[in-house]
Amino acid sequence: MPTLATAETANFDPNTNVMVARQPVYNQNLGIYAYEFLFRCHNRSIEDIDATDASGEVLSNFIFHFNIEDMMCGRKAILNTTTEFLPIIANMPLPANKIILDIPDDTPIDKPLLEQLKDLTSRGYEVSAGGTKYLDDIISYAEYFDLYRVNSTAIDKEQFLDLPNAFRKSKRIQLIATMIETLPDYMQANQAGYEFSQGYFLSHPREYIEKTLPDSKVAILNLLSTVFSNDSTIEELNQIISEDVSLSFKLLKLINSPFFALKSSVESIRNALVLLGRTEIRNFAAIISLKNCGDQPIALIEIALLRAKICELLAEAADQDTDGYFTAGMFSALDLLMNAPIKQILNQLPLSEELKTGIINKDGPIGEALNCAISIENGEWGEIAFKDLSNKEILKAYHKAIQWSEELLSLI
Repeated sequence: MPTLATAETANFDPNTNVMVARQPVYNQNLGIYAYEFLFRCHNRSIEDIDATDASGEVLSNFIFHFNIEDMMCGRKAILNTTTEFLPIIANMPLPANKIILDIPDDTPIDKPLLEQLKDLTSRGYEVSAGGTKYLDDIISYAEYFDLYRVNSTAIDKEQFLDLPNAFRKSKRIQLIATMIETLPDYMQANQAGYEFSQGYFLSHPREYIEKTLPDSKVAILNLLSTVFSNDSTIEELNQIISEDVSLSFKLLKLINSPFFALKSSVESIRNALVLLGRTEIRNFAAIISLKNCGDQPIALIEIALLRAKICELLAEAADQDTDGYFTAGMFSALDLLMNAPIKQILNQLPLSEELKTGIINKDGPIGEALNCAISIENGEWGEIAFKDLSNKEILKAYHKAIQWSEELLSLI
């Protein structure tokens, strides 16, 4: 039987450049239930890698280079595997009760597989399957499966919407609708009975009709306009932030938290501006304000924070002047947060043309970093690049950004 030791020797090459990304799986309230971990080898395409080697490579990369739980952020992890690799997983130091093992679509359900699944589920692992070829077998052996994936584009619409009825009697198996690309499709999947949905329906660009924004969002834009204006004095920044009682309270609470780890407490916005500088204060004031838009899921704030921090860390790693990178990443999600066209929003903010074109057209170094961050978000492997950084350096920035944004979200 294969062991972890043989998996290390056969499958893990420390010189192989592996890129890892996460795709969220959302529940019916747009909360993140789990992350599917996606990967790509820099020097080889997925098609060039044996299926068992592919499973070994991604898991070895997690275990020996990263703490997988840091990237899970308290959620479950879906790991794609093969039936050949299942015996090896049993010997791997993984948090079994937080791992969902996803076997390939249309895997034959036979006695040897069921025995392997029984062993793994007894250890705490959950199992996900997909494909319609052995659907009746999966339902018959429901005690061995926890999730069933349904590709919304692989079957006709009527069949997709009717499929949950086949699982009514099985209270154990929950359904994931995959390849969900629009919010109407997400709502339709919910209504049909799918417990979870996966796709880029939250982060993909949407078409918005230019319209008058509600007063609450106009107030946020007015605040952003002042705090991001180079003409605003320290006193003006102090005044506009201090006048918003909720914002100033939350900002001071964050500044005095372990996140900043300051040696002494900060009692006023003016002191914070002097101590931390206007760039730090305006960035965190913007984050808190956008988080309080009120009518958007927290997952959208997470998208904005990750883009912002990835852009900043990429610039640092490539020895670039980091000015504007964080802002570009954060403001690239304003259309998602405001439900309005990005050009309409950016035209109301005192940003440089370089920053605006970087956000809208992905032009210049800032645009290149933003394109890299969004490509990681969407698992678009061919676009994940910035300057001369290696995949290892980009992955390190991504990993740090995940940890940073998770810690920040827990405090605001």
